[in-house]
Amino acid sequence: HGKSGSQSSFSFGSVSCNIGNDELTWTSWNNNHPVISTNLFRLKDGMFEQIGLNWVKHGFAALDQSLCNTCNPTGSGTLGVGCSDPYSAWLNGFQSDLGPRSEINAYSGYFPYPPVLDPSYSGRLARRVIVDNDDLDQTLNAGARYFVEIQYLTPEDCAMQGNGANNVSWREVAFSNGSSFGVSFVGNTHREEYAIDAWKSVDPNVTISELQLPNDGSAFVASKATDLGNGDWHYSYTVYNRDSDVSVRAFAVPIRPNVVLSNQYFNDVDYHSD
Repeated sequence: HGKSGSQSSFSFGSVSCNIGNDELTWTSWNNNHPVISTNLFRLKDGMFEQIGLNWVKHGFAALDQSLCNTCNPTGSGTLGVGCSDPYSAWLNGFQSDLGPRSEINAYSGYFPYPPVLDPSYSGRLARRVIVDNDDLDQTLNAGARYFVEIQYLTPEDCAMQGNGANNVSWREVAFSNGSSFGVSFVGNTHREEYAIDAWKSVDPNVTISELQLPNDGSAFVASKATDLGNGDWHYSYTVYNRDSDVSVRAFAVPIRPNVVLSNQYFNDVDYHSD
């Protein structure tokens, strides 16, 4: 959507697939529909970081197409068994259809509708995937790789229902400098995988550990240790919350008393649009 000051905004298309054995409710005027979150990540200098996110897109109709399997269409108010539904990048960035993440229970998929938080907005950035230009500028990010992740969440298909593990997919993208950052796709979509799986696909030395929280969703820690020689090591950790409503308040690493730390660094993504 272009640059504004020191930032840019983006939206990305998505296609959902009903691979189950029951139709999925997709009602526009209440909370029985999916919400769609988009996240942007950067792999640079051995560190995998989230650099952008959107307000969630509220689904409003299903088209019952056949990308995934033989479709049994049931009409726009549901997604039929075997059917797919496309949302274009334009629709996923349509600002009036975007709502706050903070009102959504990531474990149960519950959210109030219409959203309670609905501040006024203007300009090309608001509510879309907002990224600092310096995080995308190729002259400042030589060798960096970028990955987009999209997640669907609905009360009928969520971690509380035992179906949270396959609602996320990712795809690598590349950015080019210009009056706006151009976006191009690299490779295919990795269905039913998380963004941190992208890091491991690039570097098999990455370790990923899942924390399944009681009566809640899952959080993950991806890590890599690199021997720098002369007794020095570089440790990199990425904490990833897939659908834990409890979320993550703190992250601690045990350190032996005689270990000297240097170049400690932390980064997280900025929430935005009030």
